This record gives sequence, C-alpha cells and structure tokens, in this order.
Amino acid sequence: MIKIRTLFIVKIIFILTSCAISPVQVGLENFSYHNRARLQFITLGMTKDEVLKAMDSNVKAKMKDGRILSNPYKTEAMVSLEGTTVEILYYYTEMLSIDDVNSKGLTPVVLSKGKVTGWGKKYLESLTGN
Repeated sequence: MIKIRTLFIVKIIFILTSCAISPVQVGLENFSYHNRARLQFITLGMTKDEVLKAMDSNVKAKMKDGRILSNPYKTEAMVSLEGTTVEILYYYTEMLSIDDVNSKGLTPVVLSKGKVTGWGKKYLESLTGN
C-alpha cells in the first residue's frame, strides 16, 4: 500500500512539474510584443536588477532555426561623450525580419553607476555621438 501511495505521489509531482509554464516563447513576434509592453515599467533611477525583473529576464524566444534569444538580447559597455562608462541592455522590440535579429529592432536601456539614466536609440546617440 505504501509503495502504491509513493508511486502515486511521484506521478502527481511529475505531471504538475511537466505542465509548468515554460519561460520560452515561440516566435519573434511574441517576444517583441512582450518587450515593448514591458518597457512601460522602466523608470529613471531603477537598478539593473529592477530592470531585469521589469523586463522579465526569464522570457526567451525560439527562432525558426532553433536558436534561443535571451532577455536582454545583448549587453555592452561604452564610454559616453562625458567620459563615463555606461552599461547598455538591448531588448528586442521590433520584428523586422522573421528569420533574424537586426540592430534596428533593438531598444537600448542605458545604466550609469548601476541606475537607469534613459532608454531608446536617440538617448543612446546623445550619450555616445553614434
């Protein structure tokens, strides 16, 4: 009786865990919509951890060729025109091609000294001159 009960409990746990929502979304379109909607939660002065949480860093997109895109899509550090180092988190927000990611489809979120100072391509260009 105990073996049957244990087996039943193991089966229930397996079923529940296999039905859990996966952080992987299929398709770039859903990924870009998700990120555009989440940008509204970004505010000046947020920490990097708060941005990652607001943008839901657990969500990923699966490309047609099987590649997985992370959230943020990429990060980099740059030196601003003022000579300070800024960290940039790029989020995929515009689906320009169903087959690939283009830098034109990325929205930058800029952090300086660990805090959000702004976001968007025009803001980044004003800091870096590029």
